[in-house]
Amino acid sequence: MRKVWLWIVLIVSLMANVGFVGGYAGATLQRDEAATRTGALQLLAQRLDLGVAQIDTLKRHRGKAVRLRQGLENAQREDVEAFWAELVADRPNRDRLAALAKTTAERQVAFTLDVAEELRAFMTKLAPEQRQEFVALIRARPIFQGRFLMTT
Repeated sequence: MRKVWLWIVLIVSLMANVGFVGGYAGATLQRDEAATRTGALQLLAQRLDLGVAQIDTLKRHRGKAVRLRQGLENAQREDVEAFWAELVADRPNRDRLAALAKTTAERQVAFTLDVAEELRAFMTKLAPEQRQEFVALIRARPIFQGRFLMTT
């Protein structure tokens, strides 16, 4: 009788392990899919119950935000290199470092305001409940950190 119970416990344990491993693998695949550009947009569309026109609007504003980010990166590249070159010099010029840092910060602020304008323009097309959910998703979900602005 003990052998029968041992086999039953072993089989149940094995089935539970297979279930947990399968669930983990499935969740990982879903997370990886959602982390892509398309997956993040699909997740947003699903969670917010977006209509076709709203999805098109989201894609358009997201595209503008992506171009803004690319423009920022291109504009910052030379200043960042100049900053580091100045920093490693034998006698770095503090005023030059401050000017480069200020220029970089000003561009970042302008970029943030421009992206906020794109987000706000999209949110005007949402119902109040959708707007709240959109902001909550972007703020809370790690998959959206930076992915709203992923390059196309």
